[in-house]
Amino acid sequence: MMRWFLLLLLISHAVLADVSLGVGAGQGVFEAPGTPFERVASLGYQIPVGDFFIRPEAIYFAGVGPSSFLFTTKIGVRTLVGGFEAHLAIGPSYLSNPDPVYLGGHLQFSPEVGVCSNDRINALCFALDHESSGGIYDGNQGRNFWMFYWRIL
Repeated sequence: MMRWFLLLLLISHAVLADVSLGVGAGQGVFEAPGTPFERVASLGYQIPVGDFFIRPEAIYFAGVGPSSFLFTTKIGVRTLVGGFEAHLAIGPSYLSNPDPVYLGGHLQFSPEVGVCSNDRINALCFALDHESSGGIYDGNQGRNFWMFYWRIL
């Protein structure tokens, strides 16, 4: 799985040069069984393809349960109005250190919904990310994060 992620990352970078580098940080969202004390950091880039985008990224989270890296490539759709963007994305993920309670196995799915404020150089984004195996594994409570991204356009 890791091999495929890296291959997609390299191919997408070589084919499309109009990319934006992004870094992000976030906080777990409180829920009844939830993960309020999670901390998360991400590094990736976004490749615009018209109203769509591809975003390979590496994410690290720590807090409740074991800390882990998550490697994902999200494919999304975005709407640009003036200096603002709304987006919806989903992609498969590889979890380096699965835990039996929140994320049961290595294969995960990463849906995201967010909004951004864009100028010609930067984009500041606010998004809600969810990590889950979609019921493939037992122990699938998932993890939810509020994320803040800064992208250099």
